[in-house]
Amino acid sequence: EIVLNPVYFTFDNFQLSETGKSDLKKLSGLMQTLPSSTLKLYGYADAIGPAEYNVILSEKRAISAMKYIISQGIEANRLTATGLGETNFAAINRNPDGTDCPEGRRLNRRIEFEIWGIDTDKIMIIRPAIPDSLRYKSK
Repeated sequence: EIVLNPVYFTFDNFQLSETGKSDLKKLSGLMQTLPSSTLKLYGYADAIGPAEYNVILSEKRAISAMKYIISQGIEANRLTATGLGETNFAAINRNPDGTDCPEGRRLNRRIEFEIWGIDTDKIMIIRPAIPDSLRYKSK
C-alpha cells in the first residue's frame, strides 16, 4: 500500500514546493522498483483566469513534475505530461452563496498520476478525501 498525494501548487504558479518534491521522490522511488511501469501526469488549475491560460498553466505544472522525476533518475520515455486546465475539479471554486472558496481552489491546483504496467493487486494508490463541504458536484 502506498499513499500518492496529489502535488499542489500556489496560485498562478508551477514551481514545486518542498512537500511536492518529497511526494515526487516517493513516486520516483516506486518507479525505480517497477522498471516496466510508465507514468502519466495530469495537471489541473482552479477556475480563476481565462480557460486558455489555465490549460497552459496546468501543462507547465505537469511538465515541472515530470522534469523533477527525470532528475531523480527515471527515463523520460516512461513519462507523459498533460495539462487539463479547468477540467475535473476536485473541489468547489465558489461557495454556494457565490463567494470565493480559497480552500477549494487550492485543492484544484494540482498534479495527479496514473501508473501503468504494475500489478494493482500489490500496490494500492490512495487519494486523499475531499471534505464534503468542498466536494464538487457536477450539474
